[in-house]
Amino acid sequence: MTNLLLPRKTNDGLTGDVKKRSVELMNGVLGTNFILMLKTWVYHWNMVGPAFHQTHLWFNDLYETLIDDVDSIAERVRAMGGVTLSSTTEMLKGALIEEQVGKMPSIPDMIKTLLNDYEVSIKQMRAAVAILDTLKPSDDGDLNFLQDLIMRREKDAWMLRSNLSS
Repeated sequence: MTNLLLPRKTNDGLTGDVKKRSVELMNGVLGTNFILMLKTWVYHWNMVGPAFHQTHLWFNDLYETLIDDVDSIAERVRAMGGVTLSSTTEMLKGALIEEQVGKMPSIPDMIKTLLNDYEVSIKQMRAAVAILDTLKPSDDGDLNFLQDLIMRREKDAWMLRSNLSS
């Protein structure tokens, strides 16, 4: 994606450079969270095993939260005057995690994989917050948005971690 910003100007106190950097960072977060959503949903569909029912319902909650978050991330990109990633190819290119292709793992391995992916997502968002915090003028909207999203991902990562054997 080469044209990150739409040509219309806004009068919200942020410079074009700040908005462009915010859009770049948020599109990266969008790609990672989109692939995380898709992977969680695919696991939800394809799991088998003794813990099926409970885990199936749990993963349903996870991917529904991710659907809402992906939509909110895309809306933040648009609110900044940006253009969102617009294809699965672009989402994969922007993501820091990979798709699950081929044979489905066991439920414990699904949980381990999702935990790793949640932690990658958290690290990506922390790095974006650190960059956004250096921009002048500050993009407080994206900073606050990402900090709230980090807290949701941390809680879900804790739940995933707590379901693994010690």
